Amino acid sequence: GCAMLSGWPPLASKLDIAGSANGKTPFFLAHGSSDGVVLPDCSRKAHATLTNADTPVQLEMYPGMAHSSCGKEIADLGDFLERVLPP
Repeated sequence: GCAMLSGWPPLASKLDIAGSANGKTPFFLAHGSSDGVVLPDCSRKAHATLTNADTPVQLEMYPGMAHSSCGKEIADLGDFLERVLPP
């Protein structure tokens, strides 16, 4: 699995995700709705790009959270990792 917290994938529109050997790698994207450093639209666009490439992706937006983290985000990330990583 791959996780991106309050980030953006550079050159996402130029990546051949669907044709990649890792095209089915699950992604977890998390972002605060009040992030003024990396705008939430960066994660929304990444989600759209991955969805269009038929890549499994989960997007979680956290209301009111700025460019930081919160307990819910960490718990959601833990749930994702438990689901996608082998025991």
